[in-house]
Amino acid sequence: VKGMAKARAARVRLALGKLDEAEALAREAVKQGEGQVEPLATLVDVLYRAGKRDEARTHFQALRAVAARADLDVPLLARLAPAAREFGFPADWRQP
Repeated sequence: VKGMAKARAARVRLALGKLDEAEALAREAVKQGEGQVEPLATLVDVLYRAGKRDEARTHFQALRAVAARADLDVPLLARLAPAAREFGFPADWRQP
């Protein structure tokens, strides 16, 4: 879809089971939106669901630092709860 944000397009590809495409789009989104919560959370979600746990954990650490004021109840961040548990992070994984 033309004009769709890369992070959103990545989530669409993820929902369709197109993991490689989702990962590529999520990485592009992170490059374009450095330091932004949505692209980084999308990349963590894609990597986690693709079974790339080590890399997902690394990016999750970065997300924790930039998401200090993020609402954990929004669907994108709520989907990260299983990853946070698996990685040993507290339920409120944000860092000040």
